[in-house]
Amino acid sequence: KGGRGDYLRRGYEEIYESQKRFWGKGFMNRIGIIGLGLLGSAVAMRLLKGKFEVKGYDTRREQIEALRAQGLIASGSIAEVAVDTDAVFIILPSLQSVEETIIGAGGLIGTAPLDCTLIQMSTISPELTRRLGASHPPQPKGSDFWMRR
Repeated sequence: KGGRGDYLRRGYEEIYESQKRFWGKGFMNRIGIIGLGLLGSAVAMRLLKGKFEVKGYDTRREQIEALRAQGLIASGSIAEVAVDTDAVFIILPSLQSVEETIIGAGGLIGTAPLDCTLIQMSTISPELTRRLGASHPPQPKGSDFWMRR
């Protein structure tokens, strides 16, 4: 009692309760990743090793297949990634691909459930950031940008 394990356990419980109060739910366990290139694959592997349920999509089928043996759930479309996930990481190589994935026809803004957190990790321009931010009004909890819908 009172050792490092108790401290860590209390820390996780506090984080869980904090997330639950903030997001209205506990830990995010079901994760989607759009873009399974070098960084996306590394993120997926890390999450899979952490026992998260990970769904992925990439336009290059071989990227998906390489991770299926590790437990990745293959998705056939952008919209399919967001179904029943708590959060979706967007890790793409170009401004155009990011814009199309988020606000284009069939993009995440129009298809992801309202409680799905969008986490954009691509390197993008300030102009695109503003366009993405303007594409969806902020939510009542003081949303930073459009990431939390």
